[in-house]
Amino acid sequence: MKASKLEQKLKREKNKAARLEKKARKAKAAGGKQAEKAMAKAEKARKKVAKLEKEVSEALARAKGVKKTDVNPVGTGKYMLEEARPGNYLKLKRNPSWWFGPTIGIPDMPFPDGIKITVIPDPSVQLANLRAGRLHFLALDISQYNLIKNASDLNVNIDPIKRQKIYFKFEKALYDNYEDVWLWWPMLVGILRKNVQGYGSERLRDQGGSAFWHSHPLWLEDGKPYYFQLWHRLPKKRNKYSCLLKFSIVAVYNRLISWGPHGKR
Repeated sequence: MKASKLEQKLKREKNKAARLEKKARKAKAAGGKQAEKAMAKAEKARKKVAKLEKEVSEALARAKGVKKTDVNPVGTGKYMLEEARPGNYLKLKRNPSWWFGPTIGIPDMPFPDGIKITVIPDPSVQLANLRAGRLHFLALDISQYNLIKNASDLNVNIDPIKRQKIYFKFEKALYDNYEDVWLWWPMLVGILRKNVQGYGSERLRDQGGSAFWHSHPLWLEDGKPYYFQLWHRLPKKRNKYSCLLKFSIVAVYNRLISWGPHGKR
């Protein structure tokens, strides 16, 4: 990497030196102090080029036999690309240089020698391949759940928290009812309290108490939405405070959607 950068720098300096040489020849023909200055600049450029040529030759000698990490990754992941067919499949092979253990006498990590990732755009074809045993894992479309919920040959697991759906409902409520401020409070309570607390149980206490985990800035132990804390003291005169309400809505909305299921976006 360093050698390639030095080569690019050397090319630029050579072009610069050639321009200064040309100017120096013209100035020398004209004579005077300008000629002396031009000759000095040209000489300085020649010395710089000579120095860079030496650095480039040393860097190329050190880089001999080194592979570029963007083509043959070293230490960048368990697997590296073997073959790819867009829209069909992706084959990965084990990266022999990923685990450093063998260099210090530790056995190699027990990872598969390769992985083949099949690309199947159609959900129905995906499910058919799963049931035929050609796929080991599949994130099902919600419409397919009833088709396999009682299948004895499949291990079906359900993620009890779907925060993305909550965000979608909230965003849709924002755009559909932005002008009617008095529809906001009941809708938001229904979206972020009732629906989320429906997941509540002793085992899912944190998830049921709020749309956010206990370490999240928007976590509320009583399960009341953050918006309720902002709006429960607002006066009933809408016209007088409409600008303030809209500003509060946007501020709260921005605070919510800037956080995804795994932290700040």
